[in-house]
Amino acid sequence: MASRRDYSSCANKINMSSSHKTGMLTSKPQPTPMISCSHLTQGGTTAVDDSSLYRLVVGSLQYILNTNLELAYNVNKVFQFMHQPQQHHWKAVKRILRYLASTIHYGLFYIVVHNLNFKLLLI
Repeated sequence: MASRRDYSSCANKINMSSSHKTGMLTSKPQPTPMISCSHLTQGGTTAVDDSSLYRLVVGSLQYILNTNLELAYNVNKVFQFMHQPQQHHWKAVKRILRYLASTIHYGLFYIVVHNLNFKLLLI
């Protein structure tokens, strides 16, 4: 079974990989994953240049939800536009990645304690 360190480092690797693929390794960290007054809609801007990259990054964000539950709402919102992502959806995804860069050591860690009883540690 994967240890706490293994699982969290795997999520960190996915975050770093997503940031590398999007060219955001040195971007400015954000204190929140999404602007509270932002409303993502179907239309409004032009389509993204590479929709497969959008799908890849949002798919990676879904995996990161296992350790970063505070992102569930935000990732769900950008996931709703996987079929036809627009530029403003991509901006929202990039903001989530910048937020993750500032919180890379936060998350939920699952620890196995005696006889397969799980203990949840919130850091």
